[in-house]
Amino acid sequence: MMRRKILVFVLFFLFGALSLSHAGRVIEGLVFKVVDGDTLYVRTSNQTILKVRLAGVDAPERSVVNRKTGKVIHKGQPFAEDARDLLVRKVLTTTVKIETYGTDRYRRILGFVFTQDGENINVTLVREGLAVSYYADDYEKYRDELYRALDSAKRSKKGMWILDEVITPSQFRKHRKSK
Repeated sequence: MMRRKILVFVLFFLFGALSLSHAGRVIEGLVFKVVDGDTLYVRTSNQTILKVRLAGVDAPERSVVNRKTGKVIHKGQPFAEDARDLLVRKVLTTTVKIETYGTDRYRRILGFVFTQDGENINVTLVREGLAVSYYADDYEKYRDELYRALDSAKRSKKGMWILDEVITPSQFRKHRKSK
């Protein structure tokens, strides 16, 4: 029993240390793949490949398609492809700076992504109505900017806010799980 407690403690410590190892760092790298509206891959100068989840934002969910048959398994949300397309236009094949905030449960690096001219891509997605913002204590530095961008998108009826009924990505995932 004591061995099990020690093992649990050691594992907890190691995973905690792993998630903190990227917190508070600024990483620079080349974006070589955009997965969806809030996830991308970056290659650093030492050829390390990092999967990055944009912090503080949640973009609409894309459709899940069977790669072999091309059949849609789960229909996605409106504006999911628009969010991905914005990321592709703004950052694919460019060097970005990522202000990191640890890792998520899928071991993706959480970060705010900045273009070479200093544009905060996370905020841009929200301002264009292609993502919603969420608050976490870690992101307090950008909280006001994210919420101003969200308010602006809603008032201007940009992106998803043009719809009569907006289902946030988290609501969409919850509903899809319950099916």
